[in-house]
Amino acid sequence: MAAHNNACPALTFSGPWVDRPGRYVYLETLGGGAGASAEQDGMSAIHVHITNTMNLPAEALENEYSLLVEEYGIVQDSGGPGKMRGGLGIARQIRALRDGTIFSVRSDGHVIAAQGLAGGGPGATAKLYKNPGRPDAQMLHSKAANVVLAAGESIRLETPGGGGFGPPSERSLEALAKDLRDDMVSLEKARTDYGTDRIDQALAL
Repeated sequence: MAAHNNACPALTFSGPWVDRPGRYVYLETLGGGAGASAEQDGMSAIHVHITNTMNLPAEALENEYSLLVEEYGIVQDSGGPGKMRGGLGIARQIRALRDGTIFSVRSDGHVIAAQGLAGGGPGATAKLYKNPGRPDAQMLHSKAANVVLAAGESIRLETPGGGGFGPPSERSLEALAKDLRDDMVSLEKARTDYGTDRIDQALAL
């Protein structure tokens, strides 16, 4: 089996309650991509070394805290290419709704990627942003503490993907076509990793 994301990032937000005095503390750990094996693709958006962790639904989070979940999904192109593709990481983007919201994080996998096996490629590394998509956007370090957010500011964490297994040239056209239909892989990266001719054949299926 290729390498997993091998990370257990922990996000912490603290801020004023919406409807009562005092402050809340919200903590969550996020999964990532599992490594592919000789027989199947790696699982996406999964914890691989721990159990009994929190996966708070967006609706519950927004009902309880002065936070808004702007995105909760998988990270396109984060799984390592191969005959069997690595699992994809998670994107979690949260906006503060009140001034004075404090953010801290302990994350890994931002420098060293999950390696592929038997010719498979590595998964993508983790990324952490403040205010993504805005003129004042900035990338944060993997370990950050006491980042004070104003109302409307956002934090985005993209967790690492898993490594691929086997040469990308041996991935079936059917699997490539499904990856493209499901937005697991972008057309541009698919052409780079698997070859333009094979992707054109997959698109014709």
